[in-house]
Amino acid sequence: MQVQRPFTYQEFTSAPGALANENGAWLVDRSWVDDVNCESAKKSYCEDTTYCLACWVFPSSSQPVYTVSFFTKIAFNLSDYGGSSALSYEWQFNPWWGSEKATVGSGLEMKSSVGDRVYSDTLNVGDWSALYNNGGGWTYGPLKHTDSATFPTNSDKTLGYIPLAINITFPNEGKEHINYFVKSISLKITTPTVPSDTPNPITEPHSGQVSIGALIGSIIGTAVFVTILILGFLFFWMRKKKNNYDPVDPPIPEASITPFNINTMREPGSEAGLRGNHRPSVAYTLFTGDQPPAYEETSTSHSETQHIQPLVGSSNSEVSSPSADNRHGTRTDERIPFSKR
Repeated sequence: MQVQRPFTYQEFTSAPGALANENGAWLVDRSWVDDVNCESAKKSYCEDTTYCLACWVFPSSSQPVYTVSFFTKIAFNLSDYGGSSALSYEWQFNPWWGSEKATVGSGLEMKSSVGDRVYSDTLNVGDWSALYNNGGGWTYGPLKHTDSATFPTNSDKTLGYIPLAINITFPNEGKEHINYFVKSISLKITTPTVPSDTPNPITEPHSGQVSIGALIGSIIGTAVFVTILILGFLFFWMRKKKNNYDPVDPPIPEASITPFNINTMREPGSEAGLRGNHRPSVAYTLFTGDQPPAYEETSTSHSETQHIQPLVGSSNSEVSSPSADNRHGTRTDERIPFSKR
């Protein structure tokens, strides 16, 4: 048996109605290949079609019965029909059969199938002489069937397949010409197609256009969400900036503070002396009266020696020097003791 790829539904509807060797969709199977000949014929009696499927048997054939079957397979996209493989359709074809010895108008059984649907029809025998003499005798109309069926699919559930077949079994009385033709084969799917961008109604029964309310709601929701994001970012940014700000001056390192220590002071001339290398010097004057003279303080350099200037006439007076506590120029209000002669 011959095998070919499935024709798409679109290809099938535009095919010329011929066998595969003439770019048609149909293949043929015969019970006796040597006795039954078939081809895609271009005859005047094919009338409105480009090709007829034609078979014939010569008088030399010896078999009492012959069977001829035309068949094909059509593929369709399930998405075109909402993902369903159950379709409604109109099926028709126009056959003609006749022989030199057969009675014109007698009945001959034919069978056809669409998927798993099988149809039995009675074909009226045609006038063989009229057909070959003047191209007439094709007086009977096409056989038609309107039905629905569920068709097989591939494993991915993306494609559906529609097997088609037309079968006839006819007698041979011997020593006669027998001719058989089929034309105007048509399968029309009547199930409404679904636009490819529409969701599958099987999984989404409420599919269709988005309502205006839903569209407005989605816009408002998006705007609110974006606003919350912006406000949240600003809040955390300002909080982080506030936490990083420290208004208090940085503390002074303890190592930079040198505490004052009186024990570090040195005598005049020492490098560790008072800043400026100067220190105050106090001069004391003896007095003889009841009131002490005014206290006088002079400034001398470290190179000068402290001295006490006695009053005139008192050169032999005993004078006590300042106490050790006042060696560094500390002022005292205590009177200096003296002795009279």
